[in-house]
Amino acid sequence: MTIAEKKHRGRENDPAFELDSVQAAALLAEVRKRAEGWRIGSASLVAIIVVSLALRSDKGWMTSFKGAQLYFISGLVILALLLALLSTWFILRAANGPYRLDTRTRDYRVPHDAKRFYGRAKAAAKDLARGHMLLCGSVILFSLAAFASWLLDPGAGSSWTFR
Repeated sequence: MTIAEKKHRGRENDPAFELDSVQAAALLAEVRKRAEGWRIGSASLVAIIVVSLALRSDKGWMTSFKGAQLYFISGLVILALLLALLSTWFILRAANGPYRLDTRTRDYRVPHDAKRFYGRAKAAAKDLARGHMLLCGSVILFSLAAFASWLLDPGAGSSWTFR
Protein backbone atom coordinates (compact mmCIF):
# COMPACT_ATOMS: atom_id res chain seq x y z
CA MET A 1 0.00 0.00 0.00
CA THR A 2 1.36 3.37 -0.97
CA ILE A 3 1.70 6.37 1.30
CA ALA A 4 -1.13 8.14 -0.51
CA GLU A 5 -3.42 5.13 -0.06
CA LYS A 6 -2.64 4.96 3.66
CA LYS A 7 -3.27 8.68 4.00
CA HIS A 8 -6.72 8.49 2.38
CA ARG A 9 -7.80 5.04 3.62
CA GLY A 10 -11.31 5.00 5.07
CA ARG A 11 -11.83 8.75 4.64
CA GLU A 12 -13.62 8.76 1.29
CA ASN A 13 -17.08 9.05 2.95
CA ASP A 14 -15.99 11.72 5.42
CA PRO A 15 -17.61 15.08 4.55
CA ALA A 16 -14.43 16.92 5.57
CA PHE A 17 -12.37 14.75 3.24
CA GLU A 18 -11.52 16.63 0.10
CA LEU A 19 -9.56 14.93 -2.61
CA ASP A 20 -9.33 16.79 -5.85
CA SER A 21 -9.29 14.99 -9.16
CA VAL A 22 -5.59 15.70 -9.74
CA GLN A 23 -4.59 13.94 -6.49
CA ALA A 24 -6.93 11.03 -7.21
CA ALA A 25 -5.63 10.68 -10.77
CA ALA A 26 -2.06 10.69 -9.42
CA LEU A 27 -3.02 7.96 -6.95
CA LEU A 28 -4.47 5.85 -9.77
CA ALA A 29 -1.38 6.42 -11.92
CA GLU A 30 0.87 5.34 -9.04
CA VAL A 31 -1.01 2.06 -8.55
CA ARG A 32 -1.05 1.37 -12.28
CA LYS A 33 2.69 2.05 -12.56
CA ARG A 34 3.42 -0.47 -9.80
CA ALA A 35 1.20 -3.03 -11.53
CA GLU A 36 3.13 -2.63 -14.79
CA GLY A 37 6.30 -3.93 -13.16
CA TRP A 38 4.50 -6.87 -11.59
CA ARG A 39 2.89 -7.69 -14.93
CA ILE A 40 6.28 -8.45 -16.46
CA GLY A 41 7.27 -10.71 -13.57
CA SER A 42 4.00 -12.59 -13.63
CA ALA A 43 4.17 -13.16 -17.38
CA SER A 44 7.77 -14.37 -16.98
CA LEU A 45 6.70 -16.93 -14.40
CA VAL A 46 3.97 -18.20 -16.75
CA ALA A 47 6.60 -18.56 -19.49
CA ILE A 48 8.96 -20.48 -17.21
CA ILE A 49 6.24 -22.90 -16.14
CA VAL A 50 5.05 -23.45 -19.72
CA VAL A 51 8.62 -24.11 -20.88
CA SER A 52 9.11 -26.59 -18.03
CA LEU A 53 5.98 -28.44 -19.15
CA ALA A 54 6.98 -28.31 -22.80
CA LEU A 55 10.43 -29.83 -22.28
CA ARG A 56 9.91 -33.41 -23.34
CA SER A 57 12.91 -35.66 -23.69
CA ASP A 58 13.83 -39.16 -22.66
CA LYS A 59 15.73 -37.84 -19.67
CA GLY A 60 13.60 -34.80 -18.91
CA TRP A 61 12.62 -33.98 -15.36
CA MET A 62 8.92 -34.75 -15.89
CA THR A 63 9.18 -37.89 -18.03
CA SER A 64 11.55 -39.74 -15.71
CA PHE A 65 8.82 -40.21 -13.07
CA LYS A 66 6.12 -42.86 -13.18
CA GLY A 67 2.81 -43.51 -11.43
CA ALA A 68 1.85 -41.49 -8.39
CA GLN A 69 5.05 -39.47 -8.42
CA LEU A 70 4.32 -38.25 -11.95
CA TYR A 71 0.76 -37.30 -11.01
CA PHE A 72 1.92 -35.50 -7.87
CA ILE A 73 4.62 -33.44 -9.58
CA SER A 74 2.48 -32.77 -12.67
CA GLY A 75 -0.40 -31.70 -10.46
CA LEU A 76 1.78 -29.23 -8.59
CA VAL A 77 3.15 -27.75 -11.83
CA ILE A 78 -0.30 -27.46 -13.44
CA LEU A 79 -1.74 -25.86 -10.30
CA ALA A 80 1.20 -23.43 -10.27
CA LEU A 81 0.47 -22.59 -13.91
CA LEU A 82 -3.21 -21.94 -13.19
CA LEU A 83 -2.37 -19.68 -10.25
CA ALA A 84 0.21 -17.81 -12.35
CA LEU A 85 -2.34 -17.26 -15.14
CA LEU A 86 -4.93 -16.02 -12.67
CA SER A 87 -2.32 -13.77 -11.08
CA THR A 88 -1.43 -12.35 -14.49
CA TRP A 89 -5.09 -11.62 -15.14
CA PHE A 90 -5.52 -9.71 -11.86
CA ILE A 91 -2.29 -7.79 -12.36
CA LEU A 92 -3.32 -6.86 -15.91
CA ARG A 93 -6.63 -5.59 -14.53
CA ALA A 94 -4.72 -3.50 -12.00
CA ALA A 95 -2.39 -2.12 -14.68
CA ASN A 96 -4.98 -1.37 -17.36
CA GLY A 97 -8.32 -1.30 -15.58
CA PRO A 98 -11.25 -3.61 -16.27
CA TYR A 99 -11.90 -4.33 -19.93
CA ARG A 100 -15.40 -2.82 -19.74
CA LEU A 101 -13.89 0.64 -19.21
CA ASP A 102 -12.36 0.63 -22.69
CA THR A 103 -15.67 0.03 -24.44
CA ARG A 104 -17.66 2.80 -22.78
CA THR A 105 -17.30 5.80 -25.03
CA ARG A 106 -19.84 7.85 -23.14
CA ASP A 107 -17.41 8.09 -20.19
CA TYR A 108 -15.20 10.42 -22.20
CA ARG A 109 -17.93 13.05 -22.28
CA VAL A 110 -18.41 12.99 -18.50
CA PRO A 111 -16.00 15.11 -16.46
CA HIS A 112 -13.62 13.03 -14.40
CA ASP A 113 -14.24 13.62 -10.74
CA ALA A 114 -12.13 12.69 -7.74
CA LYS A 115 -14.51 10.02 -6.48
CA ARG A 116 -14.32 8.15 -9.78
CA PHE A 117 -10.51 8.19 -9.88
CA TYR A 118 -10.29 7.21 -6.22
CA GLY A 119 -12.70 4.30 -6.74
CA ARG A 120 -10.63 3.06 -9.65
CA ALA A 121 -7.43 3.41 -7.63
CA LYS A 122 -8.93 1.36 -4.78
CA ALA A 123 -10.12 -1.33 -7.20
CA ALA A 124 -6.71 -1.45 -8.90
CA ALA A 125 -4.96 -1.76 -5.53
CA LYS A 126 -7.24 -4.66 -4.56
CA ASP A 127 -6.59 -6.42 -7.88
CA LEU A 128 -2.85 -5.90 -7.43
CA ALA A 129 -2.99 -7.40 -3.92
CA ARG A 130 -4.92 -10.42 -5.22
CA GLY A 131 -2.36 -10.81 -7.99
CA HIS A 132 0.48 -10.68 -5.45
CA MET A 133 -1.07 -13.44 -3.33
CA LEU A 134 -1.73 -15.69 -6.31
CA LEU A 135 1.76 -15.11 -7.69
CA CYS A 136 3.33 -16.06 -4.36
CA GLY A 137 1.20 -19.21 -4.26
CA SER A 138 2.29 -20.09 -7.77
CA VAL A 139 5.97 -19.63 -6.94
CA ILE A 140 5.58 -21.81 -3.83
CA LEU A 141 3.83 -24.61 -5.74
CA PHE A 142 6.36 -24.55 -8.57
CA SER A 143 9.21 -24.59 -6.05
CA LEU A 144 7.60 -27.56 -4.28
CA ALA A 145 7.36 -29.42 -7.60
CA ALA A 146 11.02 -28.73 -8.36
CA PHE A 147 12.05 -29.77 -4.86
CA ALA A 148 9.95 -32.96 -5.04
CA SER A 149 11.48 -33.85 -8.40
CA TRP A 150 14.93 -33.42 -6.90
CA LEU A 151 14.07 -35.34 -3.72
CA LEU A 152 12.10 -38.30 -5.11
CA ASP A 153 13.73 -41.30 -6.76
CA PRO A 154 12.46 -41.49 -10.37
CA GLY A 155 13.14 -45.22 -10.67
CA ALA A 156 10.89 -46.12 -7.76
CA GLY A 157 7.65 -45.93 -9.78
CA SER A 158 4.59 -45.61 -7.57
CA SER A 159 6.42 -45.92 -4.24
CA TRP A 160 7.52 -42.82 -2.40
CA THR A 161 11.20 -43.53 -1.96
CA PHE A 162 13.66 -40.71 -1.60
CA ARG A 163 17.16 -40.41 -3.05
